[in-house]
Amino acid sequence: MKKIILSILVIICIGLYSCDAQSQTNSILPDLIAPSAVAIRINKETNPIFKLTDSPTILTSVLGKPKSIDNINSEQDTKIYKEYIYDNASFYFDADKLTSIHIKTSSFILSLNGLHHIRVGDNISGLQDIFPNSYHLKEDGQLFVNFKTSNGTATDEAILFEYDSTGVLTNIII
Repeated sequence: MKKIILSILVIICIGLYSCDAQSQTNSILPDLIAPSAVAIRINKETNPIFKLTDSPTILTSVLGKPKSIDNINSEQDTKIYKEYIYDNASFYFDADKLTSIHIKTSSFILSLNGLHHIRVGDNISGLQDIFPNSYHLKEDGQLFVNFKTSNGTATDEAILFEYDSTGVLTNIII
C-alpha cells in the first residue's frame, strides 16, 4: 500500500514539474509581429512608407532611385533575384515579391505600426519595451523577432537586429 501511495505521489510530482517547466518555456518565446505592421520610411514625418508586401515600383517611389539594380543568382535554387542597392541598404525581390532587406545605415527607419521607429545607430535597449521577450532572449549581438501568420502562429521569417558590444544597432535584416 505504501508503495502505491509513494508511486502516485512521484507521478503527481513529475506531472506538476513537467507542467511548470512547459509554462516557463512558453513564457520566454520570442515576440511575434505581423508583417503588415512593418514598414520602411526615410523619416518619421513623411507619409510615404514601403510595406513588406509592396512592389519594387513602390520601393523606388518611396525611397527614391537606387544606386543600382543588380541581378543576384541564388545559391540555393535556380532563381535570379533583383537587388535594389541604396547607400548601405539593399532590398531583394523575386519578381515583384520582397524576399529580404538589409539596412546598415540610419538613413532608413523601420516603422512598427507607425508608432515605434527604429534605425541603425539606436541603442538596443530601446527595443526592450517593444519586444520584451525577444530582448530577454538576445545574445551574441543579435535580437530576433519572428513574424506571425494572420492566425498568430510563428513563421520561420524574422527581423534580426544586430548590435555591437556597446549596444548600438549596426544592422537590421528582414
